[in-house]
Amino acid sequence: TVNKTVFDFFDDVNMNGVFHVGRLDKDTEGLLLFTNDGEFEHQLMCPQKHVEKTYFFWALGSLDEEDRKQLEQGIYIGKGEILTKPAKIEVQKCGIYKEFKHEMAIENLNNIDSNSYNQPVVSGYLTISEGRKHQVKRMLKAVGCYVVYLKRISIGGLMLDESLKKGQYRFLKEAEIQKLLENTINLNKPY
Repeated sequence: TVNKTVFDFFDDVNMNGVFHVGRLDKDTEGLLLFTNDGEFEHQLMCPQKHVEKTYFFWALGSLDEEDRKQLEQGIYIGKGEILTKPAKIEVQKCGIYKEFKHEMAIENLNNIDSNSYNQPVVSGYLTISEGRKHQVKRMLKAVGCYVVYLKRISIGGLMLDESLKKGQYRFLKEAEIQKLLENTINLNKPY
């Protein structure tokens, strides 16, 4: 079977010359921007711009204070790679799988053995300002957590429109475009 791509959701629109700004892993959902403006894409994705992207996650494992500190200061996620840029982590819920099973009723949550009722789980938000391959998953793995669900909820201060169903899209408003571009300026400030 041929794997679908995000462009399959636009069969009613002429997408010639349009490309996505950044990417999402196949098993990640959430906010993804499209444009036909190369400069706009460069402003948002250029590593020197440090545009923040926030992800909501559910993971097997737990995050203690030391783990959080490592994520916030930067962490090694691969052999021969440099330290990640500092991140922001906000833990929402932590406990065991049986406590949160009903909240984790997520489509395609296939990485949890249903018999693992006492498996520790954690959810939260991780904000990064770079875009290495599988970065969020690899950062959490580096502190002992295995991501089972990941959703990008914001880019550069632009929040995912929760009124849209998965696979739906809308055009950005002029004010949203301006907000995105403003968030790429003056970002040489330290965290």
